[in-house]
Amino acid sequence: WADLSVQATIVGKLWDHLEERFPVAWPQEFRRATDDKGITTSYAMAIARQESAWNPKAQSPVGATGLMQ
Repeated sequence: WADLSVQATIVGKLWDHLEERFPVAWPQEFRRATDDKGITTSYAMAIARQESAWNPKAQSPVGATGLMQ
């Protein structure tokens, strides 16, 4: 749902809809994955938002896949 929310705001040019443009997706999973790594959950989530727009099936031009590519 988060990736669709981001895409809808882009297509609709809804720049002021910040909660839809920057949804908080999978917070528990990110918290578990970052707790013992020395990075903040919000930092990891920001990378995921930037790299894949929350699309778990995202693929980079060089073949990396997933949220954080």
